[in-house]
Amino acid sequence: MRLLYQPILYPALMIFDYVIYPKSHKRIAIHVRTFFGIRMKTLLPSGTDIRLHAIKAHDSEIRYAKFMVRHLGKGETYIDVGAHYGYYSLLSIALVGSS
Repeated sequence: MRLLYQPILYPALMIFDYVIYPKSHKRIAIHVRTFFGIRMKTLLPSGTDIRLHAIKAHDSEIRYAKFMVRHLGKGETYIDVGAHYGYYSLLSIALVGSS
């Protein structure tokens, strides 16, 4: 299904993830648009799922994003104690607002 949805991008990203990156260990900085409409900067190969699907695509990450969408509302407080690219921080801003 991914190949049908992104017939050029998907194979190119897979070649980078499984052939080029393991040999070079050089990451590529990219900008992606998330499913909630905020643009973010991430690195390939770790940002491949966001680039392809506009969401972190591991099952646990999808469940967590759904949980956030269901339970966070405008004006609420969300604290993200993470160490990655800020995907969930950006999602929380979209859900609760910037204040």
